[in-house]
Amino acid sequence: MTSQPLYREAVIVNAFMHRPTITSLVPATAVVGGADLTLQVNGTNFTEDTYILFNNGREPTTFVSATKVTTGVKPSLVGAPIVVPVRVNTPGSSESNSKTFTFTATGMQAVSASNTKAEVQDYLDEQGIDYPSDATKADLLELAQG
Repeated sequence: MTSQPLYREAVIVNAFMHRPTITSLVPATAVVGGADLTLQVNGTNFTEDTYILFNNGREPTTFVSATKVTTGVKPSLVGAPIVVPVRVNTPGSSESNSKTFTFTATGMQAVSASNTKAEVQDYLDEQGIDYPSDATKADLLELAQG
């Protein structure tokens, strides 16, 4: 009788998830003591399980798409200008890179020239401010900065 080696079939499941990344925040600033707003986090590799870490705290997060998640921000609860980190995390993956959100003193702008035209448009849409469809980025910034 010849002995045959026993082999077990092994199934390897690739549970690797791509690391989420943040490309931008809209808006990236808010005025201390200002009105509540919706923070839009743009990036890549978001899933329905992705959540936002705002100033190191896990926030209730709405999944919009693989490139966009949102959460509420309450500038009325902030007492002084401060810069806070924003990251996203997807369980089973590592945390994203960090972007900063700035709470500014009264009268400072909520968007700047460093934002893309699309980000300024998103900001204006969130604020309910109408703009012409052929407006330039400079025109949009002027509207946003009021």
